[in-house]
Amino acid sequence: MAVVNLLSLYQRAFGFVARPSSLTYSAVNVPINSSLFNDLNIPEVKASEMSDIGTPIFLPCTIDDYKMPNEPIINISGSKKIIETDFDGQDGTFKEIFSLNDYSVQISGIAVSENEDEMPEEDIRQIRKLAEKRGSSKIVNDLCSIYNITEIVIYDFDFPTVPGEMSSQGYVLKCKSDKSLNLEVKKPK
Repeated sequence: MAVVNLLSLYQRAFGFVARPSSLTYSAVNVPINSSLFNDLNIPEVKASEMSDIGTPIFLPCTIDDYKMPNEPIINISGSKKIIETDFDGQDGTFKEIFSLNDYSVQISGIAVSENEDEMPEEDIRQIRKLAEKRGSSKIVNDLCSIYNITEIVIYDFDFPTVPGEMSSQGYVLKCKSDKSLNLEVKKPK
C-alpha cells in the first residue's frame, strides 16, 4: 500500500488548509513533540477509530450504513424564515420569526484506493448510489447529532478531480436536513 498524505490531498482537491492537530501531525509526518508546534499549545486528542490507510478518524460519518471514507469534512449552516414588515414614518422593520429552515449540510471527502495505479472504484460507485437516491438517507455523525440531524436529502453532488492522483477521487455532497413526519388526513364534517 502506498503512503498517502491526506492533508495534501484535501488541500489539492478543496483548497482546505487546516491548523495542525492530531490528524495533521501524522498526515505531514511531523512528530507530536516537534519544536515547530511548541507555541500552538494544541491538546492531543485520541481518535475514535483509524481509517483503512492508518490515519486517525475523529468524527466518522455513516450514510445509510455506508461508512464514508477518510473522515469527510462536514459543514453545517442554518437560517431562519423571517417576515419583515415596513412601517410608514419609522426607520427599520418589524421582524417576525416564522420558523427555522432546514439545515444545510455539506459533506466533502476523498476516496483513496489501496493501489496507487487504480481508481477507488467501489467507493465512487457507493457514493454515487447515495447521491442518486430518491428520498432521504440516515446519517450518523457526532457533529450532526449535536444539531439533531439524523436524516438528510442530497440535493447536489460533485466529484472533483484530485490533480495528479489516479488513486484518489474527491466528492462533495450538498444536503439538507430532513425529518420523518406523520401526517393525518381528517375528513371534513
